[in-house]
Amino acid sequence: MPRIKTFSPSFFIILALYLLAVCLKIYLIDYRSDDYNGYVIYWMSYIREHGMAHAYGTRFSNYAPLYTYLLGIFSLLSPYLSTLYIVKTVTFAGEAVAVYYVYEMVALHQRQTQGSTDISLPPGIAAVSVILLPTVLANGAWFGQCDIWYTVCLLAFVFYLSCGGKYKALIAYGLSFSFKPQAIFLTPLLLFCLLERKIRWWEIAIIPGVYILTCVPAWLEGRPFMELLFNYWPQLFNWNMHQQAWTASFMAANIFIYLPDISRGWVAYGGLFLAACAGGSIAWVSHRRRHDENSLLAMILLATLFAALMPYLLPRQLGRYFFAADIFSFLLAALRPRWFFIAAMFQYASLAATLYNVSLPWIWPHYSGIARLKTAMWINAAAIAMLSWLCYQHIWKRNPLPLANTSE
Repeated sequence: MPRIKTFSPSFFIILALYLLAVCLKIYLIDYRSDDYNGYVIYWMSYIREHGMAHAYGTRFSNYAPLYTYLLGIFSLLSPYLSTLYIVKTVTFAGEAVAVYYVYEMVALHQRQTQGSTDISLPPGIAAVSVILLPTVLANGAWFGQCDIWYTVCLLAFVFYLSCGGKYKALIAYGLSFSFKPQAIFLTPLLLFCLLERKIRWWEIAIIPGVYILTCVPAWLEGRPFMELLFNYWPQLFNWNMHQQAWTASFMAANIFIYLPDISRGWVAYGGLFLAACAGGSIAWVSHRRRHDENSLLAMILLATLFAALMPYLLPRQLGRYFFAADIFSFLLAALRPRWFFIAAMFQYASLAATLYNVSLPWIWPHYSGIARLKTAMWINAAAIAMLSWLCYQHIWKRNPLPLANTSE
């Protein structure tokens, strides 16, 4: 692992970025989101009232148990910390893990492409910059969401696959699914790895196995096992769960923003079928046409495309469901700075969708939230088209991905 010399220019640059991130998080940390006021505060109250030994025997949260375990552990370690700060500290811990994996992936790529072990500044800047991303600040320090946890597990999944650690990769994917069902956005990448024989079919059992293991503590406390096993069923298959939605996209900048609210199952399952066909086709073509060089960059490129394409083609998506695409596109830009505009497009579109009802005239002109979402939808479409073109050029046409020290 590359090391940064103390008091070197690299050290001060990274320290300045880190202090900036800390200041921004302190500025935003006292904000209480609607989700916090309506849900998370009651989860925390329940955990503190019943204690770690008894709280998890009942369904007090619609999340899988793993995230609520973290809430309980951090509450136990910091009994005098306010509920709001505990929730956001859990998110900050996930961001710290993301810093580690971004650093390792950028450093690994530079070692592979430049053959040097004395590289510290680019990985360090990329690692600290990830917690300065607008959507990361909004998702964590501002709103206190936990999307960073399932996303960082997906980062670990891609990282360990690139390093040949398939069992660690499958465990990471299982942990990602144990945090949130949005981990399924990278299912086409999992299919690609199966076709490439990076993973054997029977080894897929590790993923549900990890999820089941995370449910064991709650089961031992008395919660029904089948209820734990099918915890995501309402979220994945009950398309009438958000009756207040005024479009089929449910405030996500995707193609369903132009459709009226849907209640008929065939429309919803049609979106699932469309996403499955698109993801499966891309995985199959990538397998048939894949070039062997720069596999880490190729994996990140495919991961970015799938993380953006799946929520774009699925109905009933929230604006923040593009969060994994935001992180992977940033990582892609860290490896190929000339592709930075793709990350910028995803950041702008995701922020517009996440803050669709927030007035920020210095970022967006004065127009309604629905008009802002439609603009963000077209920006996402353009970014996905560009990612598809890059995959076509560098994976499907078998043109080698250019090295970091060569022109494109």
